[in-house]
Amino acid sequence: MSSARHHRRRSSPDATAKSGKRFQPQSLLKRGWFWSSTIAALLLLMMAVVYWRENRLPSTFAPSETSLSLGNTNHNDSLATGNADLARQYVNEGNDLLRQGKVDEALERYRQANSLAPEDEDAHFNLGIVYTRRQEFDKAVHHYTEAIRLLPQYAEAHNNLGNLLANLGRYDEAIDHFHHALQAMPDHASAHNNLGTVLARIGRTEEAINCFVEAIRLTPEYVEAYINLGNSQMRQGKTNDAIKNFEEALRLRPGFEPAVLSLQRAQGKASLPALPLSPLRPPATN
Repeated sequence: MSSARHHRRRSSPDATAKSGKRFQPQSLLKRGWFWSSTIAALLLLMMAVVYWRENRLPSTFAPSETSLSLGNTNHNDSLATGNADLARQYVNEGNDLLRQGKVDEALERYRQANSLAPEDEDAHFNLGIVYTRRQEFDKAVHHYTEAIRLLPQYAEAHNNLGNLLANLGRYDEAIDHFHHALQAMPDHASAHNNLGTVLARIGRTEEAINCFVEAIRLTPEYVEAYINLGNSQMRQGKTNDAIKNFEEALRLRPGFEPAVLSLQRAQGKASLPALPLSPLRPPATN
């Protein structure tokens, strides 16, 4: 659910600006008015958020989503010189290619970046994403693991690896990585939701519900978390509570088929088998 890292170097959850464009409210600063300076600061913040939303790159895997690392800043001092700039260029070119659906060409760019900067956790992270898309899961696991070795508190790498392992049925390992993601970033709504999904799959429904509630608290527009919560409540026989959550999901995303089917089943309007929890994925962003 898929860029950037929000636990280390960025001001917004999982992306950072990679261009040199900045808003320069010089006229406001020169006038020195208190309220004008306040407005200027708010405009800067709004532009940073807009830039993050435009430059984060969703990716999907069966069908979890994540964001690519933009490779803007290396935290390994040995990468500060030499080939680091070229490696970042390859990473960003790979991101652009992946946006265009050119997976093989993106992979080649990430490989080039990794060859130039083998200790760059971002290159490993993006290789994990593209190998997951190619369903080369062993290689994806390897590169996510390498990213974590290089940066143990890499919350997005833990979250992505947890998603991958969960979809491979390796639930205990997945749970461990989601816990690591949340230790690094307690307000990671996606990790809360994904952890809840795995807990629900292995029958730990009450714990799962707590995870979904926390994901919704952190991200009130998190449609999948509402559906997951409702499906878990259905398992507990709390039909009325489940209906409210399915309705909220539909209010946020009208016509969303998983929410429609779940609501119909809860209302007894469709003779359907119990639906599985919605896939591991983070909240959608515009």
